[in-house]
Amino acid sequence: MVRSRSHSVTILPTALMVLLIVSLGGSVRGGEEPVDELAHLRTGDVLCQHVPSHLSSFVADLGTAPLSNAGLVVVTPQGPLVIDTLAGVRTLPLADWISQGAGRKYLLARVPNLSSVDAVAISQTALAWRGRPHDLALALDDQAFSGAELVYKAYLRGARIQLARRTRLADLNWKECAPSLREALRGELPLDSLVVIPETLLTGRHLQVVASTFPPVEPRNSDAPGLFENEAPHRRLQGVWSGQYTFDARTTAVVILRFGHEGEFTSGSFLLPDGTTSPIQRVGIVPLDATGEFVAELVDARGFTTEIRGHLRDAGDRLVGTWKDERAQRGMCSLARLPGAPAPLAAAPEAPLSR
Repeated sequence: MVRSRSHSVTILPTALMVLLIVSLGGSVRGGEEPVDELAHLRTGDVLCQHVPSHLSSFVADLGTAPLSNAGLVVVTPQGPLVIDTLAGVRTLPLADWISQGAGRKYLLARVPNLSSVDAVAISQTALAWRGRPHDLALALDDQAFSGAELVYKAYLRGARIQLARRTRLADLNWKECAPSLREALRGELPLDSLVVIPETLLTGRHLQVVASTFPPVEPRNSDAPGLFENEAPHRRLQGVWSGQYTFDARTTAVVILRFGHEGEFTSGSFLLPDGTTSPIQRVGIVPLDATGEFVAELVDARGFTTEIRGHLRDAGDRLVGTWKDERAQRGMCSLARLPGAPAPLAAAPEAPLSR
């Protein structure tokens, strides 16, 4: 059961029930800030969020709930930290971790009656992996970690608590994000492989949702009309977009794109890992149809032409796709529409952990 001060929901591994868990968890209504819950965090608590500007945003498309990242809370005398994996396994202050999520929305879940001994063991297990890279391929080895994988393994190895059953990739909505998955895996999809995503953590019998600031959401309907059929689709591009763009297996750049009122490209640039900026000369998108699918042609400062195939998701506020250039190089990207002026997604410094 998921119990809170105002809700009691039986956890069932169904799409509808996961959506209910995300939007009804805790005592706050979707969109409100449960300050009282954040003031009483415990070591071992699990936080989930959606980060549309990160390459791993496709993880949300594998399930039915808008969750792509998970982190593990560690309470210190200086305040709560979150063990996160998006820039490699590291600790972040709670406020920084919440800020990286879309709309600062999050879900807080907890294992009731978790002993202090187990909580310490779980956190120490996770902290031992600091410095390991982020795992886009969702492989369950110890070479790299996704957020949900880190939480799952820390509980399993630190306290022998299996938060959820590992799920076959074939049993998730893999077709929704097959291009991104293939690019992350650099090959064919191992549909029989077992994965853990934030949503599956919530379908187990151990975690109970304490609070959620996500608004009510509805199950996907493949028969629903096109997302943008009642408007000029290109206008959905208006604004400033920022996110991650892979150049090769080891290099990820920040990309910023600006589009005018009619969806026309006005300017853009890549922010490279060494701090240098490379301008983008042109982006042409033809066509952007009523479903949000598109094919784009990007020309960079060197004159190289890249074809991007992608999709607008999250009601048109996330752009996710894969690319291939004229030299047969390839990669992937994920961008989020910014509410204001663009800000580089530079990695925040790791927060020190007092022992």
